[in-house]
Amino acid sequence: MKYKRFSELSRVLKSKGQLFISDPTPDKSDKDRFIDKYMQMKDDGHIKFYPADEFVRIAQKFSFIKESDTLTKIRFPRKDAAEYAGLLEEAGSEILQIYEIETVNEEIFISEDVLNISFERI
Repeated sequence: MKYKRFSELSRVLKSKGQLFISDPTPDKSDKDRFIDKYMQMKDDGHIKFYPADEFVRIAQKFSFIKESDTLTKIRFPRKDAAEYAGLLEEAGSEILQIYEIETVNEEIFISEDVLNISFERI
């Protein structure tokens, strides 16, 4: 079943129950979803980041309504910059600026928006 986690959250939360999600989200200018390609190179099983409107659309299917959302930023390093060289070359300067990507010695630093969104179970 697609969106199994939302289904389970809807099942266990009572009416008026609160759901809060904090998850990195792609920049609106990232039309080719560079950030997903970048994160898929990790071994943690990343598939894709969702923008706010997509979270809302999915949540509505499971009886949730959006209460609020805000964006924060996270910046972190990743070792072995050489692994990402080809992807960074393909990305172009606009993407490098959007995500504030810089390589220092053997590390890549990247900044991402984090979507903090709250829902209420109806």
